[in-house]
Amino acid sequence: MIKQKNNEIGAKLKYYRKQKAIKQSTIAEKLKVSLSYISKIENGKMPIYLMLFLKYCNVLDIPPSELIDSLKDLLL
Repeated sequence: MIKQKNNEIGAKLKYYRKQKAIKQSTIAEKLKVSLSYISKIENGKMPIYLMLFLKYCNVLDIPPSELIDSLKDLLL
């Protein structure tokens, strides 16, 4: 179940990033993490922690609530 949640959250982050035409390397640089870490998050291989999630949303210029609302069925 946790793996599925990681996959869904990562897929949503990737979707929003691509919609904004932002490269993974740009996200990594702004969040001060490695490119491979961003890749692992987006591919569901690594969980994303709350503070990083909030910063990720800030970089994507989307309210965290928008992403959370799109995942609410998964999170309940």
